[in-house]
Amino acid sequence: MASTRKKGEGTFADRLRSWYAALFGKSAEKLQLDEQGKKLEEEGRRIQQGLAEDIEDYLLSLRRDTAEDLEDYLLDQQITAFYWRERSLQIPLIVHSSPVPPLLESGKVIKGRYDSYMVQDCISQTWLSRVYKAKSQGLGIDMVVKQYLKDESVHDFSRESFGHNRLYYSSGHRNIIPAYEFLVTEDDDRLGVFPYIEGETLDKIAAREGQFSLKQVLPLVLPVCDALEHTHNLGIVHRDVKPHNIIISASAEVTKDLLESYPDAVRPMLFDFGLSWHDDISGFDRLDSIYGTLSHMAPEGFDLGRTPNRARDNYALGVVLYRLLAGRFPFNGRTDYDLVQAHRYAPVPDITQFNSTVTADVKYIVDKTLAKDPEQRYHTMAALKQDLEALQ
Repeated sequence: MASTRKKGEGTFADRLRSWYAALFGKSAEKLQLDEQGKKLEEEGRRIQQGLAEDIEDYLLSLRRDTAEDLEDYLLDQQITAFYWRERSLQIPLIVHSSPVPPLLESGKVIKGRYDSYMVQDCISQTWLSRVYKAKSQGLGIDMVVKQYLKDESVHDFSRESFGHNRLYYSSGHRNIIPAYEFLVTEDDDRLGVFPYIEGETLDKIAAREGQFSLKQVLPLVLPVCDALEHTHNLGIVHRDVKPHNIIISASAEVTKDLLESYPDAVRPMLFDFGLSWHDDISGFDRLDSIYGTLSHMAPEGFDLGRTPNRARDNYALGVVLYRLLAGRFPFNGRTDYDLVQAHRYAPVPDITQFNSTVTADVKYIVDKTLAKDPEQRYHTMAALKQDLEALQ
């Protein structure tokens, strides 16, 4: 992003206040640096100190006229990237300093309301949760225990348990991984217990297989449309629809040939309601935060304090659809800020330039799911599914 000041004018703190003013619409004269601002300012000083060592090399590569011009450019880029990474990615800054529960030890037996579960291995971890493979002591089958790390600030445990409670009383859905139970242990660990599903997440399949035809995509996407239509009818917005949160259960390795010849052999299942929204738990959201994954977030998702609706999930599934057909995401950015701006303002790249088999009808559907204006998208997942099925 271009510098908002004249070359050499103002201190880092002045420029930071200007950034806050631009992003929040407040008067720069009245705006005072809060605790987050102070942390940003400290990071800025560190960045400034390191700039001198790299100025000459960058000057040649970027062909800037003077080192002073370059320093302005680099500093603005660093402020922007740091701002979006620390303040606005998903959860406010306080998340990073909240205590993280210790790792559950292998062999530990967790007593639940309905069964006991012996922890085996930690099979995945994000900054929000750890996922362990476990063994049911009553049934002798493999299970998954999810340890929530940020419930005090993100309320992911509370969100997911609320969502699954509503799903349970609606008799669930075959394309959503059900929950067995949620519990708080004596050690104050917040845990969710789920069935262990043999399969791969869609992001791994897409990374291995690359680009898909529409015929190959439909068995992967249509069941997710059904799952999201079901959750939306319950008033739940998932807010984190992406290939990483869709597991494909299949009797064999999922390949293009399998999808082409035996589409019924795969069963996509949506999971992870840790960032979900419902009107009854709307108080969990912070007005100064956004929730979701940048690469799949709808333009309105970046508006602080805006009430989410099903259009958010419809856009995210559109990103999934584009990724599978084109073999790449519709939008990319050198920094998080660039990615945000692309989602908000850049036109959707013509998908036919990446996959020549995409017809005009398919392009129309993809472009409609990725419309900037929520009112221009499909209003329901059922409508999207109907148009996709019509192309079979």
